Amino acid sequence: MHMKALLLSSFLLFLLLFGCARNIAQDRVIGSYVLKESNAADELRLAPNGTYQHVSKGIDGHESTASDVWRFETVDGEPTVVLKNFKCTANGANSPGQGFFLMRVTSSWGRCRLWTDADKQEVYFEQTEEGLKP
Repeated sequence: MHMKALLLSSFLLFLLLFGCARNIAQDRVIGSYVLKESNAADELRLAPNGTYQHVSKGIDGHESTASDVWRFETVDGEPTVVLKNFKCTANGANSPGQGFFLMRVTSSWGRCRLWTDADKQEVYFEQTEEGLKP
């Protein structure tokens, strides 16, 4: 009985340390993210200097690049990346990005995710160094 309780508490501690995390710091979200949808792919790079670069490749093979500034905020108690003039191609937006686009940040198993639409499960996944290699 004691061994089962010890194993259960160890497992719960492991989940707390390495599972989903809500306390995400700004420097933790800096990096490259990829969203893949059908035959299209987007890459979003958040730089430490507060700028971002967004490369979008459509299903027709057309590639576009945009950049502007980003910041990290807590919105409704959730860590959030705020991108200025971001055009989210995942949700079918055809007009240039205007204003601010908010992406909720989550972390699972040590990798951050930037959510464009939680209902549709559209998410940019953080790329590790291995994930960036061809």
